[in-house]
Amino acid sequence: ALAGIVASPDLSQKLVLDGTSMGPFALRREATGADGVLKCLLASLTFAMSTIEGFEFRVRDPSPLKERHDELGGCELQRLLNSPVAVGFFRPLPIPPLLLTMRTGCCGCV
Repeated sequence: ALAGIVASPDLSQKLVLDGTSMGPFALRREATGADGVLKCLLASLTFAMSTIEGFEFRVRDPSPLKERHDELGGCELQRLLNSPVAVGFFRPLPIPPLLLTMRTGCCGCV
């Protein structure tokens, strides 16, 4: 099961993903920006996922949500509803070498 934390400086609290819940998840804005303008909440989300055995999570930096928002402006919600986005990926960790000891009686090597 996939678990982790979704955070943003604009959120009132971090969203903890427990690996079993499918949502929906309520995201609540803490306040408007310093200039009093509402920014796209989705563009400021950061993701920290727990590792899965044998893999490490690599977050995409910059976030594709922020990247699209900076490039196209507006809110990411409509774009996210129409096309999914990969916020990171799991990279396999190197497999440690297999240590093997062999013993045989056929050659006199024991």
